[in-house]
Amino acid sequence: MGRSKHNLKRKRVYTLGIGILLLLALVAAGSSANAAGSTTKTSTNEVGQGSIRKDVLMVTGVSGHTIDGKHKDGTAVNVITTTSTTFTRDGVSVSLSAVKVGEIIGVVGSSNDAWSISATHVEILVPEKPGPASDTAVGSITSITGTTITIQNDGKTTTIKTTATTRFFNKIEGKQVTLRDLKVGDFVFAEGILNNDSSLTADEVVAGIPPKGPQGDSGGGYITRITGTTITIQNGGKMATIKTTTTTRFGDKREGKQVTLADLKVGDFVYAVGTLNGDGSLTADVVVIVNPPGQS
Repeated sequence: MGRSKHNLKRKRVYTLGIGILLLLALVAAGSSANAAGSTTKTSTNEVGQGSIRKDVLMVTGVSGHTIDGKHKDGTAVNVITTTSTTFTRDGVSVSLSAVKVGEIIGVVGSSNDAWSISATHVEILVPEKPGPASDTAVGSITSITGTTITIQNDGKTTTIKTTATTRFFNKIEGKQVTLRDLKVGDFVFAEGILNNDSSLTADEVVAGIPPKGPQGDSGGGYITRITGTTITIQNGGKMATIKTTTTTRFGDKREGKQVTLADLKVGDFVYAVGTLNGDGSLTADVVVIVNPPGQS
């Protein structure tokens, strides 16, 4: 009888133990389910954050390092820039200050949320403006007086008036510049508003490569020899001598940067702009490495 009571007590202990284990298992399962639910919810909230994002916006404002923009449907988006954010306009490196209200920009960066982008690159998109030919002027600079530039092309003289909002670019060096960086002899393209006196008030002035160089319509040639500061080029069987000086500027249009005479080598195709001498040689103001004709 005593042994039966002892066995009964042991069974009750076993039963109680099993019940406790089942209860603990249920609690553990519930905790796991809650944890899984919590994890799923957190992941849902973070979808899109940190992902690469590209966007096109109209600029509505610029404050500090933040560009305010909006989509076509009016949705507002903040573009956050840093010191490492790059800016370009028409293929030329510019700064945040070049971004103006009303312009259209392309943004590449990391998405913070639906209304914010941390930008790594901002491209100011320049719309194609066919416009009348009278709204543009091209030629070589003959004088710079204050904020007024005088250019000449094919015997025609044009006055270009610049203002505090005129933008200046150097296509040869691939960067934004100022009026002070331009000098007599530079070939420039200007776009703006034609005035009643036939002068042009410029929105943009771009220094670049003239359509003609020392080789007439060919505009340049392949370097065959470099001796000291003298470069010999050849194009279509015609030879030309280019003399450089301490003030000659050198650029590499392929890479959009300024270089030196030492960076030029035999086989490079170059354009040179300067003054034609009596012996047929050219004293160069600018020598630019470009892709040969027919190559992009």
